[in-house]
Amino acid sequence: MSAAAATVLKQAKAQVDQPAVLFENCGKLINAILNKPNTLNALDLDIFRALSSEIPKWNQSPQIQAVTFKGAGGRAFCAGGQIKSVYYARHEPLDTSFLDYFFREAYTTYYQISTMKPIQMTIWDGLAIGGGVGISLLAPIKIATEKASCFMPEAKLGLHLNMGGGYLFSRMQNNLGYFLGLTGYSLKGEEIVQCGIADYYVKSENLPELEAKIKETTNQLKEVSIEELRKIVKKYAEPVEKRYKNEEFISQVFGKPTLEGICKELEKQSTENELAKDLFERVKANSPMGMKIIYEQLKRGSDIDYRESLKVDMRLTKKILASNELFEGIRCVLVDRGDQPKWIHSSLQDISDQEVDNYFKPLPDHLELQI
Repeated sequence: MSAAAATVLKQAKAQVDQPAVLFENCGKLINAILNKPNTLNALDLDIFRALSSEIPKWNQSPQIQAVTFKGAGGRAFCAGGQIKSVYYARHEPLDTSFLDYFFREAYTTYYQISTMKPIQMTIWDGLAIGGGVGISLLAPIKIATEKASCFMPEAKLGLHLNMGGGYLFSRMQNNLGYFLGLTGYSLKGEEIVQCGIADYYVKSENLPELEAKIKETTNQLKEVSIEELRKIVKKYAEPVEKRYKNEEFISQVFGKPTLEGICKELEKQSTENELAKDLFERVKANSPMGMKIIYEQLKRGSDIDYRESLKVDMRLTKKILASNELFEGIRCVLVDRGDQPKWIHSSLQDISDQEVDNYFKPLPDHLELQI
């Protein structure tokens, strides 16, 4: 076993005696705390299974009316999926069926969260990456602090916007979803609210008082409503204009009718615009196939509901895992850091529309996601 693989397993074992998710019962309120701080609360099977076993209990309980999702350790809400384990499942002598059931259980759990009876609230007080955004996707109350940092690394890894990301990012105003999904650009603090991913910006120092007030109020009310919870959060939230500082530029560039047109416009403006220069360097480093799939995913995403979006995710995942693109991306970004990736295609022009379309075709019935 390689030293890197041994390190991943060592981190997992170090946390094995701790619950993957801490569930604090506060009467009508549950605090669900992702509890893998050694891996920045990256989502793994332990977390998915802990949540999927509790959600049915919450749904059946007349007592539990709200659930707050948080992250342990003070550094991250959730650093996405435990994607290194996917890499080592293929390259080490482990059970490769893991590659299927990891994502299958993940998408099933995401759907459970999206349809659960209690009101979901989420607090991002640190990193919220990829699937960490997805786990909060449909929460009606999403809070970001000044410590929050949010980005989608999938294009750089050769992956699609999974965990329902195609549903959310296709619905963002002024092509912000295309901007974030195709470039992996990082938003911080109040920028996350400006772009509409989070709903409220609350300073980290005010979280204890806010959470205490939520706990007190939920247990005083006979029936907790989203409106009542929003009133509480608004009292602690800082005013934020719901418009991103670079939104006009983004709307113009990422509104081009083709992915190739977007990249050409970034290259054209990169000589005089620092943001365009940064974004052009990012897209040049990304997987061409990853970007093609994400672009098509966003085009289709606005016409389907969240459930169908997760089913599309499963189709894309199965087909991406059958190629080498994702594993090469993980190797260069997370394992052999800084190494130059050898993508399947060297440029966007090498990829046909038919090849992209094949990724979106339904799977055989027994392989489709059953939710």
